[in-house]
Amino acid sequence: MRFRYLLLFLICFSSLSFADKTDIIILKNGDKITGEVKMMEFALLTFKTDAMSTIEIKWEDIRYVQSKYSFRVERENGVYSFGIINTDTLNNELIVGLDPYIDKIKMDKVVMLIPVKKSFYDALSISADAGFSYTKASDVLNFNFSSNGTYTTRKYQRLYDFTSIITSQRDTSNSENHD
Repeated sequence: MRFRYLLLFLICFSSLSFADKTDIIILKNGDKITGEVKMMEFALLTFKTDAMSTIEIKWEDIRYVQSKYSFRVERENGVYSFGIINTDTLNNELIVGLDPYIDKIKMDKVVMLIPVKKSFYDALSISADAGFSYTKASDVLNFNFSSNGTYTTRKYQRLYDFTSIITSQRDTSNSENHD
């Protein structure tokens, strides 16, 4: 019975992590790569492909980027735009949005691209890890748990991180660290 629930869970949520890889990147040397724009920050574009897995490309090496998905695009002055992205290669500008609401931003003024999903569940990303170890020689029991999450909207990106480590050893009090 548990196996059925696990199988149902995997089938339902496996499709959430696989977006169409239809975004296009053209590098300054003319190479064209098709995949999925994951994000851009610190002048590195994270791009997921089927053939090469996930790669990072220097933003300065990109001549053209196009995606049919929505992004929050932040400029170096803190102003942001929202919408699908395309590129005007003649003027070296990133085009953000749809007619009649289009922003054109010089490529060297873009500091961050963050994908924005339409539904609450698509915009939410959560992960958790747990670990347990026991060392018989010193009789030390160690348990750790960590979790992090991100919720991205058009205006905000909220992040949280939680870490907990508990260490137990005979004849001493427990040691706990929670962040």
